[in-house]
Amino acid sequence: MKKAMLFFAALLFSIGANAASMNLVADSGKGVVAPGAGSGSALFGSSAPFASGAEINDVWSLDVTEAGQWSFSITANSGQGPSPSPFTASLAGNTFDILGSSILFSLFLDVGQYFLTVEGLSGHTFTGYDLAINAVPVPAALWLFAPALMGFFGLRRKAQLTAA
Repeated sequence: MKKAMLFFAALLFSIGANAASMNLVADSGKGVVAPGAGSGSALFGSSAPFASGAEINDVWSLDVTEAGQWSFSITANSGQGPSPSPFTASLAGNTFDILGSSILFSLFLDVGQYFLTVEGLSGHTFTGYDLAINAVPVPAALWLFAPALMGFFGLRRKAQLTAA
């Protein structure tokens, strides 16, 4: 019994509490990855300015090296007026309409390569957009729940041994 409990305790501590990891590359368009922020669990990029009537057609390559829940934030930086014309972001078969100046969405991504496409038409001059991708950390409740669950299994085994 002690060996089993020590195994589960070691397993609990060997599983990293860190969030998932990915690499970000600006494949085409005006996207630029922020220096030093192209890999890990917090990624940042931005686009160059768009002129009025310019087509927004940026493709970002996401190479997910560890599966996990990811939070995506795309914020338009408006130079004139409230916000650019509506544009969309597409990722893993999901399309998100960016009607105001920003959008926040969250997706679970398995290990693999994905492409985030940002496209639309600029209604007036604006200074581009910022892209922030952050891994959602494992909740603390998981780390508190696992030892309690192991304790219940230990009590159940103890009850079975005393009943026999």
